[in-house]
Amino acid sequence: MERLPSILLYIMMIAGVGTFFYGLYSDNYDPMLYITYILSVGSIALTILGTVYQAVQNPAKIKGSLLGIGIMAAIVGVSYAMASGADYASYKTPVTETASKMTEMGLYVLYALSVMSILAILYSSVSRIFK
Repeated sequence: MERLPSILLYIMMIAGVGTFFYGLYSDNYDPMLYITYILSVGSIALTILGTVYQAVQNPAKIKGSLLGIGIMAAIVGVSYAMASGADYASYKTPVTETASKMTEMGLYVLYALSVMSILAILYSSVSRIFK
């Protein structure tokens, strides 16, 4: 049971790399899109199952999980509120305002999480020096 996450990770990596090379040499990129959908849904499902499993095994640690989910929901909510989607008319291909807004929201989430990751790495490095 302890090795199951590692095995699933390797299976997903092999599937992703295999699909990448298939798409690269066959000029058919649809399988890449489908494997991305499958891996995304699988990752989300495993994250939810892992959280539920952790809550059942150790209910005291559920606060940390709920805090993480709340912070992520807040980042997505703020990003959605910041996104205007007003540039949809400037695209050559037909794009709806909703699609433009969701794309902009996704970029804001990416920026926020990237900055948070860099700050966490810097904090961890600096705090290790002073210990």
